[in-house]
Amino acid sequence: MNNELTLDFSAFKSTSAIALQITTQSGTRIFSKEMTTKKTTINTSKWPTGLYICIAQIDGESFSKKIIKK
Repeated sequence: MNNELTLDFSAFKSTSAIALQITTQSGTRIFSKEMTTKKTTINTSKWPTGLYICIAQIDGESFSKKIIKK
């Protein structure tokens, strides 16, 4: 991840909105969005380097992914 993060949820068959949030490793929320499209790009240029957790809630299920900004 450099200064943009692109997330693509097109593999999910859901037609409902996707609740997306990104937190720091310590749990501080730095990004939150209710997505109505399957793909989004987030500007991360002001984020410090480090480990982040991306959490997406789709149809009542939570999915998480670690993200490293170098």
